[in-house]
Amino acid sequence: MMIEKSPEGIRKILEILISEGYEAYLVGGCVRDRLLGFEPKDYDVTTNAKPHDVVKCFRDYRVIETGIKHGTVTVICEGEQCEITTFRTDGVYTDNRHPDNVTFSDDLASDLSRRDFTVNSMAWGQNGLVDLFGGEADLKNGVIRAVGESEKRFSEDALRIMRALRFSSRFGFEIEKETAVGMRKCAHLLENIARERIFSELVGIVMGKSAFSVTRDFADILSFAVGKTTPVSDYLALDSDVRLAALFSQNTDAIKSLKTSRTTENTVAYLIENADSLLPEDIPSAQRFIRRHGYELALKLCLLRADKEAYTKVTDVKRAHLPSRIYDLAVRGNDIILAGYSGAQVSRALEIALDGVISGECRNRKKDILEYIDSKKDGI
Repeated sequence: MMIEKSPEGIRKILEILISEGYEAYLVGGCVRDRLLGFEPKDYDVTTNAKPHDVVKCFRDYRVIETGIKHGTVTVICEGEQCEITTFRTDGVYTDNRHPDNVTFSDDLASDLSRRDFTVNSMAWGQNGLVDLFGGEADLKNGVIRAVGESEKRFSEDALRIMRALRFSSRFGFEIEKETAVGMRKCAHLLENIARERIFSELVGIVMGKSAFSVTRDFADILSFAVGKTTPVSDYLALDSDVRLAALFSQNTDAIKSLKTSRTTENTVAYLIENADSLLPEDIPSAQRFIRRHGYELALKLCLLRADKEAYTKVTDVKRAHLPSRIYDLAVRGNDIILAGYSGAQVSRALEIALDGVISGECRNRKKDILEYIDSKKDGI
């Protein structure tokens, strides 16, 4: 049933491998998500066909061989991109992230046994579900459990620790006791993981429905990855900048240590630094709030404080096209120059004009603004 519900290109990939005499299964996250009732974002296939045999099977399709050393070939079929990985066992992980070498196998069981969590270690083939480690039961019971010995799994690849937290937060699942013990024993290994990978998992953690309980209960683990953190309220809007600002509210420098975009870094830092700003209580104060912070940041500051009324005031200003920035005025710098002002007087005159328009002392019309500025010329 699961295969029938898959996209046409994925079904065709399975059919081609099987028609060539190989085993082929959907595996990992796509099986997990389908069993949970979600539409998978992507599909992975595992097979006993060796990588070069996979390439031959799909010689009439676009094939990307970038992962072929570790047994993975990407095939694009009917518009669907799919990673096809040969059954394998992994060698030693000396960098706590990637196996030094892999050995290809003809055994699906050995391939599934090397995977991270039971809920990700299920496969689906022609004869239905292959579940060797109780993944389906753990899905039903809402449990994240390591496959085999948890400490071994996490020492192999420390990023799995962050993945466990992300899955727990995303699905609202409990992390099984022994798995949590293994995570804590290996948490120090997170210091060896690339910052951009840590950041990617961290965003998934803070955006999950159980972000609060995960960031509260596993703050000790997160401290190895990103330093001191603050629990993220589940009531905060699903805005990653806002939730990251909440997470790092007591550790402004943490976001700067992660490999993220300059825009995200600057936005999160700004939200933390301005988190205590006085929020607007009426339309004029909302106009001034936007004037100070800009519209997008003004909204995010309201979201960070979970202040619905202030948020509504800010959006009302935008919706009604009420002036809140210099460029919203009905005059431009040239108009001020033509009125006889120069240099710093021009910017000062525009600021005075905006004050007057926001306060209601002056209408936002060119003639009225110029008259208002003239009445305030002693202060310019």
